[in-house]
Amino acid sequence: MSPDELVYLGILAASIPIGFLFRYLIRNFSLSPTPLFTFLRSAPALSLAWTFLYLLFFRLVTWFGLPPPTPFANAIQLLLTLKMVSLANEVQSFHIEKKQEVSSFSKSPVVGGLSQEPSLYDMIAYSYCYVGIMTGPFFRFQTYVDWLRQPSSLDLPGRVPCMLRLRLVPVYGALFLTANAYFPLAYVLTEEFLEHHFFFRLFYMTVVFFVFRMRFYAAWCGAEAGCISAGLGCYPEGALSKPGGGPTVNYRQVSHMIFSPVGENSKVH
Repeated sequence: MSPDELVYLGILAASIPIGFLFRYLIRNFSLSPTPLFTFLRSAPALSLAWTFLYLLFFRLVTWFGLPPPTPFANAIQLLLTLKMVSLANEVQSFHIEKKQEVSSFSKSPVVGGLSQEPSLYDMIAYSYCYVGIMTGPFFRFQTYVDWLRQPSSLDLPGRVPCMLRLRLVPVYGALFLTANAYFPLAYVLTEEFLEHHFFFRLFYMTVVFFVFRMRFYAAWCGAEAGCISAGLGCYPEGALSKPGGGPTVNYRQVSHMIFSPVGENSKVH
């Protein structure tokens, strides 16, 4: 394994125990009450254009005589792009719902939307949250807010779901190390590789991509375990949550749907 891969693995492994520690600290976190910007109706489109244009520039910096970014910086920038575009759309939905509430004199029935406009501090904290900063998974700002406002973070399921997510990591790791030892990627860049028959090269590349898949599978399982250990994305079963979408019912207003001790109605989504 390369030094970069070892650093990557170390950070990923450290995020899991840090998640359990973070549960003790999460009760002291709160959102800033002061929004920074006046929202523009075209903000989602502007955010989409700006972030993806900057991502394009980020990937082509060598054309401008700048040093190439590290793989870690590439991963972080990609996730930042997704988060900023998503956040702009969430804020737009928040303002649309507020206008509808004013015009109809009733509270919006939309579930899972923002309750206040985020400040600059909130945006930075969400953007560079340690959970999934390099590997994902991507999560919405509202999911991040729900995480900080969990009423009983220490009671959420953690150890058992975490171990279930990690149970196949040793298998992925062993397959990765074994296949990579016999079919190293560096050999593809040699002249000797090009002298082999087409079918040998095709077979070799198939194994190389298998190596990539094993590495990604192990990293994704580790990233999900980091989310579980921190309690990110954990909602009561009564919230009827959808993967990536969060709750579909307003569970906070129903007394029997509040977070309960492990083993009753808390579930990771």
